[in-house]
Order: sequence, then structure tokens, then C-alpha cells
Amino acid sequence: MKKILLAAVLIAAIPRLALAIDAGVANGLLTVGKTKIKLDHAYAHRFNDEEKLGEGPELRILLADRDLPEMVMAGFDGPMKLDRMAREGKVRGLLVRLDPRMPKDHIQGTVLMAPRDPQASLIFFTSKGQDELKDLKVDNLRVSGRLDYQSDTEKFFADLPPIVCSAAFSAPLFHDEPFTAKLSGRAAVQSPQAEALRSYMAALASGDLDGAQKFATEARWAELKAQEKRMGKEKFRSLLKEEAPSSAELDRQISRVLVRGSHAFIVIKEQGGTATESLVKENGSWKVD
Repeated sequence: MKKILLAAVLIAAIPRLALAIDAGVANGLLTVGKTKIKLDHAYAHRFNDEEKLGEGPELRILLADRDLPEMVMAGFDGPMKLDRMAREGKVRGLLVRLDPRMPKDHIQGTVLMAPRDPQASLIFFTSKGQDELKDLKVDNLRVSGRLDYQSDTEKFFADLPPIVCSAAFSAPLFHDEPFTAKLSGRAAVQSPQAEALRSYMAALASGDLDGAQKFATEARWAELKAQEKRMGKEKFRSLLKEEAPSSAELDRQISRVLVRGSHAFIVIKEQGGTATESLVKENGSWKVD
């Protein structure tokens, strides 16, 4: 009898669970110049900046033209990953970032569409959120609302196309994975993530681009090859030899290693500030991403 009652309780709970995690949807259009992009997928992610690498917590809302992994915006480098995907033609749409503590105070937007010049930055804008974000609702499980944005920067910059976005959206809210390791000092320098980065940089410093491939993700490798093509093989490899740090120099610079499951950040102290390197664990090995 107890088993039957338990089964009934579980079955009754299924619709509520499904409601909490059902796919995000959007209904709208993004127009960039003469290009029209249908927006029918929505994603939401809260980045709490526990790494202390950014400017504080962010609520990220992505309105896209296709189905993407749920955690596509996760981590400190979530926006950078989307930038790369847009350049590779793997997503088109609009990324909106705002402070979850003051959601209607200020928004930042990035148009996810590959620029004609591969070295040009993606189009971005900042705006007061109260006029563009309407009916915004944020709770522990979901984010919904409507975005209406129309640019005026093309009045001042002739090379920028006009941008118009109007879309309603509703998406489950995801969060970063918990930390699985926080390393500093000697433990950070001796970590497997640091060893992967040292091997990668050592190969670049020696001009062995093929050797570096073993320690790079497919996306990072593609970036290297694209840059080599733009600059020319000899010039690019000469630049790498000059700029890639030695293992000893890198060890002095490594400050922290922060690991969340299969993703990690190495925080590097440089003159005038800090830099980060992102790594991903693939088939049991850490690779620079």
C-alpha cells in the first residue's frame, strides 16, 4: 500500500517538475540592418561571480534562433563563449546582461551575429532597462518578460546598422555548478590544469603549433589556425615565440585555479592586472579553451 501511495505522489509531482524545467521559448524578431533573425529560443542564467573576476552578479538572458545547451552561458566566460559561437555561425540572436539586484536599472546587449571583418568586435549597446525590459519576472526557477529595443547609434556611427528587437520570452533559470576545487599557491601551480597550460604554452613558445593542438580544445585550435592564416605562418609563429611565457614565468604568474566540474579557470597575475585562461576536461584530459 505504501508503494502505491508513493507512486501516486511521484506521478502527481511530474507536471510541476516539468513546468519548472521545460524548454525556454521566445517569440519575436531581431533586425540588424537588412538581416532578419527569428527568435524562438530563450535561455536564462544567473552568474554570481563567486570567482570575483567580474563586476558582480549578472542575470544573462539569451534570445536565439536555435536550440543550444542549457548551460551555454555558464561561468565567467559565458559571454566570451557566445561571442566565439556567433563568429563561427553557431548561433544568432541577442544576449542581454543585467544586474539581478537592480534588473531595470541598466542593461548591456550584444548582437550575436558574425561580423564581416573577423577581427571586428560584435555589435553591443548599453541602455536604461526600464524602457526596454517590460513585465520582467524573475524567481528561483524562471525568467520571463518582453524586450523591445531600437538603436539610435547609427545616427552617430555610419558603419553601424540599425538594430530593432521585439520579443517575448520565458526561460528556466540556471545557475553555475558548485566549485569542486579552489586552489592557490603551490597547489595551484602543481594542479593538472596548470600542467596542461604549461604544456600548451611551451609548445607555442617553441613554434610547435601542431604540438599545442594536443593541449587545446577544437575551438581553441581553430582560433589559432585562423589567426595563423590571417597573419601568415612565419609571422604568427614568430609572434608566439616572443609572447608565450616560459614555464618558470607562468609558474610565477599563476595565482588561483578554480574548478567547477569539467570546467576550470586559471587566474594569472600580470603587470597591471589579472588575466584568465579557461580549460575544459575532455576524455579525461584538461585542455585550454
